Amino acid sequence: MKKLIFTAVLTFLFYFAFSQNSLKFLSGTTGAACQAIKYYNGYVFTGTGSTLRSYYVGTGATLPYDSVFEYRFTSQIIRMLVNDHYLYIAANYDGMSKWDISNPAFPVKIFDIIPDSAGMATQGIALKGDTIFLAQQSKVTAYRDYGSSWSKITSFGYAPFAGIISGVALKDSLLAYTVWQWGGQNGVYLYNAKNFSFISFKQQTGFLTENVIWGKNNNLLHVMGGTNTTNGHFYTLDISDPYSPQMIF
Repeated sequence: MKKLIFTAVLTFLFYFAFSQNSLKFLSGTTGAACQAIKYYNGYVFTGTGSTLRSYYVGTGATLPYDSVFEYRFTSQIIRMLVNDHYLYIAANYDGMSKWDISNPAFPVKIFDIIPDSAGMATQGIALKGDTIFLAQQSKVTAYRDYGSSWSKITSFGYAPFAGIISGVALKDSLLAYTVWQWGGQNGVYLYNAKNFSFISFKQQTGFLTENVIWGKNNNLLHVMGGTNTTNGHFYTLDISDPYSPQMIF
């Protein structure tokens, strides 16, 4: 009986240990949850806990997909964004990093942008031309991207007292970001991405916002409104008039 139990335990440990590198087990990397995933040119990039990995999923690949690249941050990967052959990663207190993924099997880090204030976690990324907008916990900061280097432009859109900016999205010249704050100033803020000026604010209920995503080919803004003790909250805003967003769903 003891031998059977011992064999079963060894089988389980062997199976778990050797499933860590397969895409079939997204939450298998050191037991952390996968919060970000992107596809580029036959490869899938995952942000699982503090680990960035890429998997070849193209022609000839078989399940479970094998990991071909791994990089470990010191804090959790929150969001990822692909633009052209670049991968942008928001990794909490590690800030944001830009990677050249023209060869997805061998990504090359180009630079890091560390928040200029202690304890400011990078929660989201948005791009407009050569400008990078980062949600940095209590503020949104714009940076100029020179390709292989960067410079800070300005910070704006500060969150109310003890509030956290949890997501940011950009469409044309409209920048939207979400704030959760226990005092009730939680909801969606709209700013002009050209001159960084405030446009409007849409209050939401007691739920704590998580992220915001623009719809395609329309003026809709989808809001992951967070959760309270038991329920999740999702809604859509019509931003046809950015000065007066209307909830439609």
